[in-house]
Amino acid sequence: MNADTLRAWAPIIALVLSLIAIIVSLYTYAQNKKKDVMPVLVFSRRSATNWQVENVGNGPALNVVLGDGKEDGTWAIIAKLYPIAAGARVDLPWLDYGARLGTSYADVWGEKYATMCEDDINEFSQTRFFSNIAINRREWELQ
Repeated sequence: MNADTLRAWAPIIALVLSLIAIIVSLYTYAQNKKKDVMPVLVFSRRSATNWQVENVGNGPALNVVLGDGKEDGTWAIIAKLYPIAAGARVDLPWLDYGARLGTSYADVWGEKYATMCEDDINEFSQTRFFSNIAINRREWELQ
């Protein structure tokens, strides 16, 4: 390769490298933007009777729907809760069964998430458990 050929290809190589850098930057920005506002709800029980749901994520959990599951796999209560701020904890003294607990929620961008807790094990996913199930209680009715 002579100097003239190298000079002819240099702008094209610089353009390709710049485009790659822009694509990587946009991808990284999108991932960080999602992580910065992603809620993660987990269930815990600090005593023999009282369950809690806590947001251990970075953003608020919106459109929260929480289910109290029976031993037979059906849902006894499917309640619409108020938003849960990052770092906030909500006591759930109204749970009747607690054999299985599930919650669906969204972040500020509308991305949907869910947490299912069975046998004291929380499983997080990016799906909705309660998208087609009728809500039968509101949080203010349960307090």
